[in-house]
Amino acid sequence: MGSHHFISYSTSDGESFALTLHDALLGGPPSVPVWVDKRRLRPGEDWDSQIVEAIRTCDTMLFVMTRDSVDDESVCKDEWAKALAYKKEIVPLLVDAGVEAPFLLQNRQHIDFTGAQRIERYLRIRAGAGAVAPSAGD
Repeated sequence: MGSHHFISYSTSDGESFALTLHDALLGGPPSVPVWVDKRRLRPGEDWDSQIVEAIRTCDTMLFVMTRDSVDDESVCKDEWAKALAYKKEIVPLLVDAGVEAPFLLQNRQHIDFTGAQRIERYLRIRAGAGAVAPSAGD
């Protein structure tokens, strides 16, 4: 499956954002490898096995935080819990103002997402020479 960044989102209120983010990152230039279910699930195969494998092999999980995605009943909880179990880096992307990160993710710095350029920069810096994270106001 190769190196990629997994996008976790709620289909009820984050799908449009997630697909736009996916297309912007993949489209580059340069192209950033990302995985999102609506673009990568293979027909006729067990979808939850594909998702687990995509999380297991990802470099980073990009967790799109919307009102629904942080709800206890959201499938996103299963995805980020699996990412934690695999010791993956999780980068919360705040999309809906006022949304609070789930308890187990509260110690991670989120990115106030204002456009695809911001996450592209973060991922390119991370993939480059240093582990330089963007500043909170970046």
